[in-house]
Amino acid sequence: MLLNKFQSVKIAGKLILPFQQKQHLRWASSSLPKYEIPSKRLPVYNGFLLDTRAKGEREVIEPEWKSKIEGFKKPLRIEIIDRKDYVFIGQYFTWHFSKFCNIFECQKLKYDEAAPIFFNTLNSLIDKPLSFAAFEGDKLVGIFLSTFYTFDEFPLKYPRGLYDENPKFVIQKDYGQDITNGPFPSRKANRCYLFIDECISQTGKFLPKDCKKLSIIRSTCVHPKYMKSGLAQFLTYKAVELFKKHECDYWLSYSLAAAAAGFNLKINGKELFEFPYEDFKDDGKSVFTNMCDGAKSLKTILGKVDEAWPLVQRYS
Repeated sequence: MLLNKFQSVKIAGKLILPFQQKQHLRWASSSLPKYEIPSKRLPVYNGFLLDTRAKGEREVIEPEWKSKIEGFKKPLRIEIIDRKDYVFIGQYFTWHFSKFCNIFECQKLKYDEAAPIFFNTLNSLIDKPLSFAAFEGDKLVGIFLSTFYTFDEFPLKYPRGLYDENPKFVIQKDYGQDITNGPFPSRKANRCYLFIDECISQTGKFLPKDCKKLSIIRSTCVHPKYMKSGLAQFLTYKAVELFKKHECDYWLSYSLAAAAAGFNLKINGKELFEFPYEDFKDDGKSVFTNMCDGAKSLKTILGKVDEAWPLVQRYS
Protein backbone atom coordinates (compact mmCIF):
# COMPACT_ATOMS: atom_id res chain seq x y z
CA MET A 1 0.00 0.00 0.00
CA LEU A 2 2.95 2.32 -0.50
CA LEU A 3 2.09 5.27 -2.70
CA ASN A 4 3.71 5.63 -6.10
CA LYS A 5 5.09 9.15 -6.47
CA PHE A 6 3.34 9.53 -9.86
CA GLN A 7 -0.01 8.24 -8.63
CA SER A 8 -3.04 10.26 -7.56
CA VAL A 9 -4.82 8.80 -4.55
CA LYS A 10 -8.03 9.32 -2.65
CA ILE A 11 -7.85 9.86 1.11
CA ALA A 12 -11.05 10.41 3.06
CA GLY A 13 -12.87 10.84 -0.25
CA LYS A 14 -10.58 13.63 -1.48
CA LEU A 15 -8.35 13.35 -4.54
CA ILE A 16 -4.73 14.03 -3.55
CA LEU A 17 -2.53 14.88 -6.54
CA PRO A 18 1.14 13.84 -6.67
CA PHE A 19 2.54 17.30 -5.90
CA GLN A 20 0.25 17.52 -2.84
CA GLN A 21 1.06 14.12 -1.40
CA LYS A 22 4.27 14.86 0.46
CA GLN A 23 2.79 17.61 2.61
CA HIS A 24 -0.48 15.73 3.03
CA LEU A 25 1.30 12.59 4.20
CA ARG A 26 3.50 14.61 6.50
CA TRP A 27 0.56 15.81 8.58
CA ALA A 28 -2.25 13.38 7.70
CA SER A 29 -1.64 11.00 10.59
CA SER A 30 -2.45 13.73 13.08
CA SER A 31 -4.55 16.06 10.97
CA LEU A 32 -5.73 19.20 12.65
CA PRO A 33 -9.50 19.52 12.79
CA LYS A 34 -10.90 22.51 14.63
CA TYR A 35 -9.94 22.49 18.27
CA GLU A 36 -10.21 25.17 20.92
CA ILE A 37 -7.53 26.59 23.19
CA PRO A 38 -9.21 28.27 26.18
CA SER A 39 -8.45 31.97 26.48
CA LYS A 40 -8.19 31.73 30.28
CA ARG A 41 -6.57 29.10 32.47
CA LEU A 42 -8.25 27.46 35.41
CA PRO A 43 -6.95 28.43 38.87
CA VAL A 44 -4.34 26.21 40.54
CA TYR A 45 -4.51 25.60 44.29
CA ASN A 46 -1.29 24.59 46.07
CA GLY A 47 0.01 23.03 42.86
CA PHE A 48 -3.19 21.15 41.96
CA LEU A 49 -6.09 21.61 39.58
CA LEU A 50 -9.38 20.88 41.35
CA ASP A 51 -12.27 18.88 39.94
CA THR A 52 -15.51 20.87 39.96
CA ARG A 53 -17.87 18.35 38.36
CA ALA A 54 -20.65 16.80 40.41
CA LYS A 55 -20.14 13.37 41.92
CA GLY A 56 -21.48 10.65 39.65
CA GLU A 57 -21.10 12.55 36.35
CA ARG A 58 -18.22 10.37 35.20
CA GLU A 59 -17.93 6.59 35.07
CA VAL A 60 -15.81 5.37 38.00
CA ILE A 61 -13.46 2.53 37.02
CA GLU A 62 -11.58 2.36 40.34
CA PRO A 63 -13.31 3.79 43.43
CA GLU A 64 -10.46 3.49 45.92
CA TRP A 65 -6.94 2.63 44.78
CA LYS A 66 -4.28 2.52 47.48
CA SER A 67 -0.58 2.60 46.78
CA LYS A 68 1.57 -0.24 48.08
CA ILE A 69 4.43 2.22 48.59
CA GLU A 70 5.02 3.59 52.06
CA GLY A 71 4.19 7.27 52.43
CA PHE A 72 1.15 7.26 50.13
CA LYS A 73 -1.78 6.62 52.42
CA LYS A 74 -4.72 8.44 50.84
CA PRO A 75 -6.88 6.45 48.38
CA LEU A 76 -7.32 7.63 44.81
CA ARG A 77 -10.41 7.52 42.61
CA ILE A 78 -10.11 6.86 38.87
CA GLU A 79 -12.77 8.02 36.41
CA ILE A 80 -13.26 8.00 32.64
CA ILE A 81 -12.93 11.51 31.22
CA ASP A 82 -15.15 12.96 28.50
CA ARG A 83 -15.67 16.06 26.37
CA LYS A 84 -16.81 18.10 29.39
CA ASP A 85 -13.28 17.69 30.80
CA TYR A 86 -11.57 19.16 27.73
CA VAL A 87 -10.44 22.43 29.34
CA PHE A 88 -9.60 20.84 32.70
CA ILE A 89 -7.56 17.93 31.33
CA GLY A 90 -6.04 19.97 28.50
CA GLN A 91 -4.52 22.47 30.92
CA TYR A 92 -3.03 19.73 33.10
CA PHE A 93 -1.73 17.83 30.05
CA THR A 94 -0.06 20.96 28.63
CA TRP A 95 1.54 21.93 31.95
CA HIS A 96 2.78 18.44 32.76
CA PHE A 97 4.23 17.43 29.40
CA SER A 98 5.89 20.76 28.65
CA LYS A 99 7.56 20.63 32.07
CA PHE A 100 8.42 16.94 32.47
CA CYS A 101 8.47 15.22 29.04
CA ASN A 102 12.01 15.11 27.67
CA ILE A 103 11.66 16.59 24.17
CA PHE A 104 9.39 19.40 25.33
CA GLU A 105 11.51 20.15 28.39
CA CYS A 106 14.57 20.22 26.12
CA GLN A 107 12.96 22.90 23.93
CA LYS A 108 11.94 25.00 26.97
CA LEU A 109 8.46 25.44 25.57
CA LYS A 110 6.28 28.04 27.24
CA TYR A 111 2.70 27.06 28.08
CA ASP A 112 1.21 29.13 25.24
CA GLU A 113 3.64 27.60 22.73
CA ALA A 114 2.90 24.06 23.86
CA ALA A 115 -0.88 24.35 24.28
CA PRO A 116 -1.78 23.90 20.57
CA ILE A 117 -0.02 20.52 20.46
CA PHE A 118 -1.66 19.14 23.56
CA PHE A 119 -5.17 20.48 23.02
CA ASN A 120 -5.03 19.12 19.47
CA THR A 121 -3.95 15.71 20.76
CA LEU A 122 -6.62 15.70 23.47
CA ASN A 123 -9.30 16.78 20.99
CA SER A 124 -8.47 13.80 18.78
CA LEU A 125 -9.06 11.19 21.49
CA ILE A 126 -11.32 12.52 24.25
CA ASP A 127 -14.55 11.24 22.68
CA LYS A 128 -13.45 7.60 22.86
CA PRO A 129 -13.87 6.11 26.37
CA LEU A 130 -10.26 4.98 26.84
CA SER A 131 -8.84 7.97 28.74
CA PHE A 132 -9.16 8.56 32.46
CA ALA A 133 -8.02 10.66 35.41
CA ALA A 134 -6.95 9.93 38.99
CA PHE A 135 -8.13 12.08 41.88
CA GLU A 136 -7.29 12.43 45.55
CA GLY A 137 -10.57 13.92 46.70
CA ASP A 138 -11.03 16.79 44.26
CA LYS A 139 -7.31 17.12 43.41
CA LEU A 140 -6.24 15.94 39.95
CA VAL A 141 -3.13 13.78 40.44
CA GLY A 142 -2.77 11.90 37.16
CA ILE A 143 -4.13 11.22 33.69
CA PHE A 144 -3.81 8.41 31.17
CA LEU A 145 -4.70 9.30 27.58
CA SER A 146 -5.33 6.64 24.97
CA THR A 147 -7.53 5.83 22.01
CA PHE A 148 -8.09 3.08 19.47
CA TYR A 149 -8.23 2.78 15.70
CA THR A 150 -10.29 0.23 13.83
CA PHE A 151 -9.13 -1.44 10.63
CA ASP A 152 -11.12 0.92 8.41
CA GLU A 153 -9.36 3.91 10.00
CA PHE A 154 -5.84 2.63 9.31
CA PRO A 155 -5.38 4.05 5.76
CA LEU A 156 -6.12 7.59 6.95
CA LYS A 157 -4.17 7.32 10.20
CA TYR A 158 -1.15 5.65 8.55
CA PRO A 159 -0.92 7.17 5.06
CA ARG A 160 2.64 6.08 4.33
CA GLY A 161 1.82 2.41 3.94
CA LEU A 162 0.34 -0.61 5.70
CA TYR A 163 1.59 -4.13 6.41
CA ASP A 164 4.91 -3.93 4.53
CA GLU A 165 6.82 -7.19 4.14
CA ASN A 166 10.17 -5.52 4.92
CA PRO A 167 9.36 -2.19 6.59
CA LYS A 168 12.02 0.44 7.13
CA PHE A 169 11.80 3.60 9.18
CA VAL A 170 12.92 6.41 6.88
CA ILE A 171 14.78 9.35 8.44
CA GLN A 172 15.36 12.48 6.40
CA LYS A 173 18.74 14.16 6.40
CA ASP A 174 17.10 17.38 7.55
CA TYR A 175 13.61 18.44 8.63
CA GLY A 176 14.09 22.20 8.50
CA GLN A 177 11.67 22.91 5.65
CA ASP A 178 8.99 20.64 7.10
CA ILE A 179 9.35 22.40 10.46
CA THR A 180 8.94 25.76 8.72
CA ASN A 181 5.76 24.45 7.08
CA GLY A 182 4.42 23.01 10.34
CA PRO A 183 0.91 23.67 11.64
CA PHE A 184 1.81 25.76 14.69
CA PRO A 185 3.17 29.32 15.13
CA SER A 186 6.11 28.21 17.29
CA ARG A 187 9.09 26.62 15.57
CA LYS A 188 9.97 24.76 18.76
CA ALA A 189 6.45 23.35 18.93
CA ASN A 190 6.63 22.25 15.29
CA ARG A 191 9.89 20.43 16.00
CA CYS A 192 8.29 18.37 18.75
CA TYR A 193 5.12 17.75 16.80
CA LEU A 194 6.90 16.73 13.60
CA PHE A 195 9.30 14.43 15.44
CA ILE A 196 6.42 12.41 16.89
CA ASP A 197 4.30 12.65 13.74
CA GLU A 198 7.14 11.22 11.66
CA CYS A 199 6.88 8.08 13.78
CA ILE A 200 3.08 7.98 13.73
CA SER A 201 2.76 8.37 9.96
CA GLN A 202 5.19 5.49 9.27
CA THR A 203 3.76 3.08 11.85
CA GLY A 204 1.35 1.35 9.47
CA LYS A 205 4.22 -0.20 7.52
CA PHE A 206 5.22 -2.15 10.63
CA LEU A 207 1.81 -3.42 11.75
CA PRO A 208 1.25 -7.19 11.68
CA LYS A 209 -1.45 -8.34 9.28
CA ASP A 210 -3.61 -9.72 12.09
CA CYS A 211 -3.87 -6.27 13.70
CA LYS A 212 -7.47 -5.16 13.19
CA LYS A 213 -8.16 -2.96 16.23
CA LEU A 214 -5.22 -1.06 17.67
CA SER A 215 -5.16 0.74 21.01
CA ILE A 216 -2.79 3.70 21.21
CA ILE A 217 -1.18 4.86 24.44
CA ARG A 218 -0.64 8.58 23.99
CA SER A 219 0.34 9.97 27.40
CA THR A 220 0.72 9.15 31.07
CA CYS A 221 1.01 12.20 33.34
CA VAL A 222 1.43 11.66 37.07
CA HIS A 223 1.66 14.67 39.39
CA PRO A 224 5.23 15.04 40.75
CA LYS A 225 4.03 14.40 44.31
CA TYR A 226 2.81 10.95 43.20
CA MET A 227 5.58 9.96 40.78
CA LYS A 228 6.99 7.23 43.04
CA SER A 229 3.64 5.89 44.24
CA GLY A 230 3.20 3.19 41.60
CA LEU A 231 0.32 5.16 40.09
CA ALA A 232 1.75 5.14 36.55
CA GLN A 233 1.93 1.34 36.56
CA PHE A 234 -1.60 1.06 37.94
CA LEU A 235 -2.95 3.43 35.29
CA THR A 236 -1.38 1.21 32.63
CA TYR A 237 -3.11 -1.79 34.20
CA LYS A 238 -6.48 -0.01 34.01
CA ALA A 239 -5.74 0.96 30.40
CA VAL A 240 -5.06 -2.63 29.34
CA GLU A 241 -8.26 -3.65 31.14
CA LEU A 242 -10.13 -1.14 28.95
CA PHE A 243 -8.29 -2.33 25.82
CA LYS A 244 -9.62 -5.83 26.54
CA LYS A 245 -13.13 -4.51 27.19
CA HIS A 246 -13.14 -2.76 23.80
CA GLU A 247 -11.73 -5.86 22.06
CA CYS A 248 -8.45 -4.34 20.90
CA ASP A 249 -6.01 -7.01 19.73
CA TYR A 250 -2.82 -4.92 19.93
CA TRP A 251 -1.57 -1.92 21.90
CA LEU A 252 1.07 0.58 20.76
CA SER A 253 3.14 3.24 22.48
CA TYR A 254 5.38 6.03 21.19
CA SER A 255 7.74 5.91 24.17
CA LEU A 256 9.63 9.18 24.46
CA ALA A 257 10.92 8.59 27.99
CA ALA A 258 13.45 5.92 28.89
CA ALA A 259 11.30 4.75 31.83
CA ALA A 260 8.20 4.40 29.65
CA ALA A 261 10.07 2.36 27.07
CA GLY A 262 11.50 0.12 29.77
CA PHE A 263 8.10 -0.63 31.29
CA ASN A 264 6.45 -1.22 27.91
CA LEU A 265 9.12 -3.77 27.05
CA LYS A 266 8.58 -5.47 30.44
CA ILE A 267 4.94 -6.14 29.57
CA ASN A 268 6.03 -8.02 26.46
CA GLY A 269 6.03 -5.14 24.01
CA LYS A 270 8.34 -5.41 21.02
CA GLU A 271 10.22 -2.50 19.50
CA LEU A 272 9.05 -1.81 15.94
CA PHE A 273 11.55 0.98 15.28
CA GLU A 274 13.29 3.84 17.01
CA PHE A 275 14.01 7.44 16.06
CA PRO A 276 17.33 8.55 17.63
CA TYR A 277 17.04 12.06 19.01
CA GLU A 278 20.37 13.08 17.52
CA ASP A 279 19.13 12.20 14.01
CA PHE A 280 16.33 14.77 14.02
CA LYS A 281 17.94 17.86 12.50
CA ASP A 282 16.73 21.38 11.90
CA ASP A 283 18.94 23.25 9.43
CA GLY A 284 21.73 20.74 9.96
CA LYS A 285 21.67 20.79 13.76
CA SER A 286 20.40 18.17 16.19
CA VAL A 287 17.81 19.94 18.35
CA PHE A 288 17.00 17.22 20.92
CA THR A 289 20.11 16.97 23.07
CA ASN A 290 20.90 16.38 26.75
CA MET A 291 17.54 14.82 27.57
CA CYS A 292 16.49 15.25 31.19
CA ASP A 293 15.97 11.49 31.59
CA GLY A 294 18.96 10.35 29.55
CA ALA A 295 16.82 8.86 26.77
CA LYS A 296 18.50 8.49 23.39
CA SER A 297 15.52 7.81 21.14
CA LEU A 298 11.78 7.53 20.77
CA LYS A 299 10.93 3.84 20.71
CA THR A 300 7.75 2.72 18.97
CA ILE A 301 6.62 -0.36 20.86
CA LEU A 302 3.84 -2.81 19.95
CA GLY A 303 2.35 -5.63 21.98
CA LYS A 304 -0.59 -8.00 22.10
CA VAL A 305 -3.26 -7.03 24.61
CA ASP A 306 -3.80 -10.62 25.79
CA GLU A 307 -0.06 -11.05 26.44
CA ALA A 308 0.22 -7.76 28.34
CA TRP A 309 -2.78 -8.43 30.58
CA PRO A 310 -1.22 -10.94 33.04
CA LEU A 311 1.99 -8.90 33.20
CA VAL A 312 0.36 -5.56 34.03
CA GLN A 313 -1.56 -7.32 36.80
CA ARG A 314 1.75 -8.48 38.23
CA TYR A 315 3.45 -5.09 38.05
CA SER A 316 0.53 -2.89 39.13
